[in-house]
Amino acid sequence: MKKTLFLTLTTVWFRISAVLVVLGFLYLTSLLIIYHFAPDYFGSKYFNLAGLFGQVGYSVQSVFHLSEKAAAQHPFALKTIKPFSFCVIYLQFSAILCCCFMIFREGIKIINSVKQLESFCKGNVASFQKMGKYFLFIFLLSGFAYVVADHAQFLGIFFNFTAFSLMVGSYIMAEIFK
Repeated sequence: MKKTLFLTLTTVWFRISAVLVVLGFLYLTSLLIIYHFAPDYFGSKYFNLAGLFGQVGYSVQSVFHLSEKAAAQHPFALKTIKPFSFCVIYLQFSAILCCCFMIFREGIKIINSVKQLESFCKGNVASFQKMGKYFLFIFLLSGFAYVVADHAQFLGIFFNFTAFSLMVGSYIMAEIFK
């Protein structure tokens, strides 16, 4: 089973995905740095909150306009978001990216042990349990949103079916591998 093409391709895919997660983190960090040093750089770019937090859930969006000039702007333009809120979003997405990186790392460990014909070893059970914990963290972190801008605020609570299903699947696989 060492030379199975599917397992090799899966390992390559996990490694590429891990590199993309790291690049995504670096991009997110560069956006935070640009936001702090040159907030006008973003101009009229704005958050699409429906797409950013697009799971099933309940959200409340309050938009209040202090003047007619403010009414013409999109309430969640990047330059109008409060620094604390921007940092919370950064930390939230950084933690999600970190969990994704750890999931790919555990997946590579599992694939490598399967290649060595050690499929049902205790290490794989531990890896599946760790993956379940990371999916739980992703589920919790993607379950809320709080964005405060100059003339608006957004509060949302969501249910991420994908992370929840993958968490349950990881724990089921851990029990099967026991």
